[in-house]
Amino acid sequence: MRPASWLERGSRDFPAARASLSVSTWQPDREPAAIARASGPDDVVAAVLAAAERGLRVAVRSGGHSLSATHLASGAVTLDLRDLDQIEVDTDDATAWVEPGATVARTAAALHAAGMSFPVGHAPTVGLGGFLLAGGNGWNTPTWGHGCERILAAEVVLPDGERRLVDRDHDTDLWRAARGAGPFFPGVVVRFLLQLERGAAWVRRGFANTAASDPASLGSRIDDLLATVPASVETTVFWHPAHGAHDEPYAMIALTAFDVADPAADPVTALRRQGFDAVGTGAVPLAEVVRRLPRHDGDALASDHVWTDSAFAHVLPRLPQDGETLTDCSCVLLTTGSRRADGASPADALYRPAGSMSVSAYAHWDPATQPREPQVAWTREVTAALAELATGRYVGEADLDNGPRAVEHCFPTAARVELAATLARHDPTARMAASPRGHEARR
Repeated sequence: MRPASWLERGSRDFPAARASLSVSTWQPDREPAAIARASGPDDVVAAVLAAAERGLRVAVRSGGHSLSATHLASGAVTLDLRDLDQIEVDTDDATAWVEPGATVARTAAALHAAGMSFPVGHAPTVGLGGFLLAGGNGWNTPTWGHGCERILAAEVVLPDGERRLVDRDHDTDLWRAARGAGPFFPGVVVRFLLQLERGAAWVRRGFANTAASDPASLGSRIDDLLATVPASVETTVFWHPAHGAHDEPYAMIALTAFDVADPAADPVTALRRQGFDAVGTGAVPLAEVVRRLPRHDGDALASDHVWTDSAFAHVLPRLPQDGETLTDCSCVLLTTGSRRADGASPADALYRPAGSMSVSAYAHWDPATQPREPQVAWTREVTAALAELATGRYVGEADLDNGPRAVEHCFPTAARVELAATLARHDPTARMAASPRGHEARR
């Protein structure tokens, strides 16, 4: 028994199928034994059982955005979930069943059409499966909370092929793991039941480009800006080091206001009040904002991440000022609003955002003309420069190969202990390829 689409290494179509597994055109040279592309939950069961019959482990691919390539493990079966992309909205209950391959862009559009909202992710092609399992660090967190907090239930396929519905009252440990275990979940989630927010989301946005040759001064201005806007305004800074034609660092500041009726939340006014030359938009659907976000097709990608509670005035001066090997798209993405406005951590979840600011270093390059090593080294240089300010890492964006403690830094001690117990109970023979001891520890 095996799913309808099963390609073994050495078959004619295998190289193209492997290349399509990631949004990055560069992937590590780990070679799966087979790639199974599931079309529904029954196919997932068939793939898991087929792998077990052959003595092979299973690695899971949802949207292909894990730049640590947790979907690739040598000699394992990569289970590709991109075709599990159904979205069923119940407007009476304000809930939705969403499959893991449904992308952020498709989900946002479907919810907007139904008059509903949800804290979807910031990248349009991310699959909801990977996004939610990592914790769901999405839009409007201060008001809506984290994506994983809104998982009411999940249908999962365990490593022995059994299908279960898990929630607060049934297999609670698996339900909690579905809310933050990331790639280390001990099974395959085939759909999520999500609690939605009533009302379609509309936002106003403001943008300002500025020189960043004095990062401490710029950071202080941004900190002053944050003090003037309500929690419903999300602030994102795109920091670009000096490189190529740019002989000094520069930054773009983007403000996104979710309360479009509040004059105090007007992003253009807030930026101009701090002396920034700003432009903006009127009220637009969040779904449209997501649809228009860059996709960077054809790029090779690498990322690393840290959380911090420090102010911009302390963070920006520590960032590398030069990046001679970088392309224009490479940048450090600094986003506020990573915690709920009430300060509460997600309940009944492994996910714990460890800081009020999310800092992600993203490198983009052309693998045909540029080597990978300097790009990855730059992302790690960024996070190393912030080591004294860092309070943890986000498993959805961290470089899990960056040192022996990279995975450990993604989970607080209590969460690591709980995850180990959940793995021991539901995957005692390590049938799932990813491991919190290091995603290649079971290779």
